[in-house]
Amino acid sequence: MDNEQTLEKKVKRNIFWDRFTYIFIAALLAVSVLFSCFVLYQKFYFSTTWVSGQSMYPYLNSEVTNNGKKRTDGDVRLGDKNLDLVLVDNHENVMNSLNRFDIVIVNIDNAYDVIKRLIVLPGETFYFGSGDQQGELFVKNKNGTFDLIPQPIERKYLKEGDYEKYQNPDNPTTLSDSEYFVCGDNRGHSGDSRSKGPFERKNLKGVVVALIGHCDATTNSNSSITYTNVSYSWPRFIKSWVSKYIGFPAIWKRPLSKLKISLSLLIVPLNF
Repeated sequence: MDNEQTLEKKVKRNIFWDRFTYIFIAALLAVSVLFSCFVLYQKFYFSTTWVSGQSMYPYLNSEVTNNGKKRTDGDVRLGDKNLDLVLVDNHENVMNSLNRFDIVIVNIDNAYDVIKRLIVLPGETFYFGSGDQQGELFVKNKNGTFDLIPQPIERKYLKEGDYEKYQNPDNPTTLSDSEYFVCGDNRGHSGDSRSKGPFERKNLKGVVVALIGHCDATTNSNSSITYTNVSYSWPRFIKSWVSKYIGFPAIWKRPLSKLKISLSLLIVPLNF
């Protein structure tokens, strides 16, 4: 009798571990397939680029260091570490549904690209505040009065830089139906529409949808600055619709644990 009970227990134990093993392997395969699909989708649907310079600090490139010291301003420098790596979507459906405060890629004079935040949309009339309201954005509403539009930027960064051309409430600026006004978050260290004027829709080349890792600045054989030491992270989604369809939070302060993966991605620099 005892032998039969012992044998029965062994059989049940073996069945349990067999089932556990099958379930574990199936789950592992499912996760691997899903991850592979995500990586392939990322590679072939989006473009990937690294962010150089500090005009979007602290939202982007908040962890950049050089010689062990944190950098909060200036263009990219040789030896910069922890430059942000981002995904960019340039598909027509996305470019036709731009929202205020989207982070976009802007082409300057067909010469180089910069990354900025959309502040004022086509057809809007606006001005920036002065004095105690330095840098605050006022946009004309349907009633003909001006609304204060809260910006997702710390006050200490908003009040920096020159707004002089756009600070007269008696002579506000009106954009055409194809113009966008863009600014860097780090207003005191950004060349943007305040000095270059509004940009046409044709100059907008893509929307930044997620931060996916970091890289370091180095030189190539032509002595120009390029990237190296790429490390990929759990994505921090920036464009809110991505979270809606993929199911991740729209804004995480920083990516979670770094995940190294071997991929050959097309990466091009963004200047400031």
